Amino acid sequence: MGRSNLKHPFRKMPKFIPPKAKDKAAKLAKEPSIDEKVAAVQAQTEDKKEDKADFTVQIKPYGRIRGIGMKVIATTADISPKAAKLWSSDFGPRMGELKGQYPGSFGISVMQSEKPEDPFEYWAVIPVSDEEPIPDGMEEVIVEPRDYAQVDITFDKLPAAYQYLYGEWAQKNKEQNLSMVLPSVEFYPPQYMETKEMSICVPLEKKKE
Repeated sequence: MGRSNLKHPFRKMPKFIPPKAKDKAAKLAKEPSIDEKVAAVQAQTEDKKEDKADFTVQIKPYGRIRGIGMKVIATTADISPKAAKLWSSDFGPRMGELKGQYPGSFGISVMQSEKPEDPFEYWAVIPVSDEEPIPDGMEEVIVEPRDYAQVDITFDKLPAAYQYLYGEWAQKNKEQNLSMVLPSVEFYPPQYMETKEMSICVPLEKKKE
């Protein structure tokens, strides 16, 4: 119902209107109509639908990954600062020591239990061949071939994408389970620093009948 159908509370008042009443009348006059409020709520709902639509999940098989790099032990509470330091200060400056098997780098999370609050290993690595030697101060991690649920995003959507995968998408996926123990992989392509575009790949297991 638009404003034209609403009765203004000060319409029948005498010509003299106290200052406070004038202020209140002016405020009410600026209030959006019911139709405008409904339209605003609908617009917000559409925005939320578009946000969810941004996450397109693809099921992709990936081969074996041998990565060389460095790791930290972290929890979901402190992973952000620890991962940032690992990439910027610890492993990042030494990435040039590795030849690499193909362009790009990986962030690999190796869970220690099925409880998400427990500590886990987070690796920053370069994918390498089996012949690549391990430099001093670095280690290797192996990720076996597996199917993954992959989402291509920009870095600012990383937390929301994980929440979507382990929440809404996991509940409606009837054929496969997201593994809480197998390594999950974040792929950072060579142009990541310019575009902030990346992929997250969460390991899948067939549901038991």
